[in-house]
Amino acid sequence: MPWSADVVVVGSGVAGSLVAARLAGAGLKVLILEAGPRVDRAAALQQYRGALIKIPEAPYPDTPFAPRPKSDDPDHYYVQDGSVKFGSTYLRQVGGTTWHWLGTTLRFVPDDFRLHSRFGVGVDWPLSYDDLFLPFRAAMKPRAEWRIGAEAEKFGVYEQGGVAPESMAMWCVSRGKANGELRIYDTERVYDLAAGRFTGRFVCP
Repeated sequence: MPWSADVVVVGSGVAGSLVAARLAGAGLKVLILEAGPRVDRAAALQQYRGALIKIPEAPYPDTPFAPRPKSDDPDHYYVQDGSVKFGSTYLRQVGGTTWHWLGTTLRFVPDDFRLHSRFGVGVDWPLSYDDLFLPFRAAMKPRAEWRIGAEAEKFGVYEQGGVAPESMAMWCVSRGKANGELRIYDTERVYDLAAGRFTGRFVCP
């Protein structure tokens, strides 16, 4: 059966899903292409229980047709050179890395668009940081970053853009003070708090 769509989104992870939802909400017919398989949650849980090394991607398939990085083996998938290895990972499956969301939300900076001009490596993009960021700021405001729970302090590149919400840790401290009650959470707990803030399901004290 032939497929037709107004827009084709490659990848069903957090970025692709947000873009697809936004376009579909505007009335466009959207098709999402994903290289990896669907994941059965019960099977993933069972696989994690049986894994000898409990790394973030342990519950999920590493298929021959959609291989992906492993946090305990930086050379398993990435082709790297040099003594410092890139260690972050991602998943290639329906839903992408939303299945083991670690809170890594790296925004491009202007020099990422002109690597060849600035550093003599790779190629320059055919558009600039401002070409992408200024329309995003005007049209989207903080929608994408609020959806995924991105946060920033009152300084740095996020503050210059003016679109990232305040630090989640600081928000929880403020809320705890307002209620006359304050508990201290470790960093892993702070990640969990993000979901409640953006869905209305409060998980702060």
